[in-house]
Amino acid sequence: MSGFKKSKFKMILKVIAEKEGISMEEVYHEMQAAIDAGFSSSDPAVQAAWRKVPILCGKPRPEDVIAYSTGQIKV
Repeated sequence: MSGFKKSKFKMILKVIAEKEGISMEEVYHEMQAAIDAGFSSSDPAVQAAWRKVPILCGKPRPEDVIAYSTGQIKV
């Protein structure tokens, strides 16, 4: 998560958890399930998009996707 601190990621999880009334662990699990579903898509365009995401441990984790996504935002 270069340039993206773990504390920021935990803050994101906490804000979502509080808003949704669920635990941070459940937020993380739901994010991972959505990422896994997208990552296993057979759509070539989807696969091309995933190839742009730096993956540190075999499959993308929520912290990898959030770090990459926030780095893509241009203001």
